[in-house]
Amino acid sequence: MRNSHVQSSFDPLWLDFWFTEVDLGTVASPGNNRLEATTPGGPALGDSRSFVGIAIDAHDTMLNGVSYSGAVVGRATAGDYYLAGVNTIHF
Repeated sequence: MRNSHVQSSFDPLWLDFWFTEVDLGTVASPGNNRLEATTPGGPALGDSRSFVGIAIDAHDTMLNGVSYSGAVVGRATAGDYYLAGVNTIHF
């Protein structure tokens, strides 16, 4: 996904089950995306996979107006993202 603005009252992007690729932006091809949950405290990006799956690439993707860098390895919960299992988001 590139150059997109997804806004929802809750869970603008929620992942579950198996994927071969989750590409919201890479270093070679930045996403320039904005994911926004309008419900206060709601995550903009959620991954409810309890098993280890493919990493989420989210370089240059803002979550609720916040830019992140580096990698987050789950289980992890922050106001802007949620990882149920031992999966990774690459910012």
